[in-house]
Amino acid sequence: MQAIRATASMMLIPMMCSGMGRTLEDCRSVAGQFRNTCGSDVASSSIATMTGEATSCDNVGYCVGSKSGSTCTWTRKLCVTCSLDVDGDVKIRVQSNGLPGNCYSIPESVLMTETEIDFEVNFNSEYDPQDPQNVATTQSELDEVICDIRASRDQLIPSSNGYQKHSSGSIETLAGIAIDGVAMLNAISAEGVDPFFPTIDVEVEKVDLCLGHPEVEGLYHYHIVSPCLFDDDDVKYAANPCATSSSCSDFAEYSLSAVNDGNKNSVIGIAKDGHVVKAPYLPSGAAISNELDICNGAHNLECDGSYIYYATSTFPYFVGCFGGGNFPSGGLVPSCSDNTKQYQESFPQCGYKTPEPVTESTPEPTPETTPETTPEPTPEPTSEPAPTPEPTPEPTPEPTSEPAPTPKPTPEPQQSADCFTHNTRRSCRTSTCPETGNACVWKRRSCRC
Repeated sequence: MQAIRATASMMLIPMMCSGMGRTLEDCRSVAGQFRNTCGSDVASSSIATMTGEATSCDNVGYCVGSKSGSTCTWTRKLCVTCSLDVDGDVKIRVQSNGLPGNCYSIPESVLMTETEIDFEVNFNSEYDPQDPQNVATTQSELDEVICDIRASRDQLIPSSNGYQKHSSGSIETLAGIAIDGVAMLNAISAEGVDPFFPTIDVEVEKVDLCLGHPEVEGLYHYHIVSPCLFDDDDVKYAANPCATSSSCSDFAEYSLSAVNDGNKNSVIGIAKDGHVVKAPYLPSGAAISNELDICNGAHNLECDGSYIYYATSTFPYFVGCFGGGNFPSGGLVPSCSDNTKQYQESFPQCGYKTPEPVTESTPEPTPETTPETTPEPTPEPTSEPAPTPEPTPEPTPEPTSEPAPTPKPTPEPQQSADCFTHNTRRSCRTSTCPETGNACVWKRRSCRC
């Protein structure tokens, strides 16, 4: 079994406040994280003529390509590119034939087809959190927005986002495209409920180990984030149904099982409205919980002014609606899923969970302003002879430049240990070294001469 694909590195987005902007360069940075099969930054004239990559797997069930013995071989095509239009807007264009680059598993009797998806839209459009497109304050309003199978239809994308479809046909359930070119559909089944955690007595939908399957017209797709978007291990995700693996018994937990420190905040797709879909962690590594609006997105959570969707293990998983939404109060949750989280009632500030940087300079803030002025209070008036060698208790400040010939006998051993007996920066800096008369120094968390 072998799968050949373009492997774009899914790197951790840089630390807070250096995030994603709206420039052509920012768009190309996101496009570069898709597993593109095209070889340029220019959109293909058609998906039919686009360069593709062959994938071969054994025992996949229905073969979407050509079959030799038990081996099925098909060609995956994906091209995500960026450009400037005549008005100076940055456009991102997505072209895919909808086929996966991983091994899939479906029954022989289930149809799977190549489906052309081709659209362009303004990249990372500006978003006003004070004016979301979707506001739900009652149960019926929330269900109308989130529990409608047509919640992802093209007409609901804000007109200011400049969405334009180039392919024929319409996929009203299409929410976006994953980095492997597979369609991300909204999380509503034909019965109007969560496909994996339904609230009515219907059969849970059957998927393979990448949590994908074809819909009635043959389009292979995801309803929930796939572990195959984080992990390219073809043997691990061989052509097997999810039901055959004990690790896949809990769809929600399994969906994020391949997330690690290197991909926690990575791009995993682009929504049809031009906003990025990312793994559910901040650049700091903090997990995102219920800080998302009803569309499963958030504005400026990463301190870069962007509205971003996060792929979560709770409903609606990817994109619940386009144009942003509110945070309903009163414990409202969608009634079409048994796998929801309550919304928090106040919008979090950017970087809300960023841990405070721990540095060695933290414990030493205030004492810097007291140089060696205080240590000189006991230098024995101006009478320089003072033969009495009592300096033992008094840390030898060595009075102003007068060497006093006799006071060196016993003080040295006792006072030489003086610097080393101090265990705080403050007490260290108010002491002096007997050998040199210089102030003790705090170095590497100890007091030294």
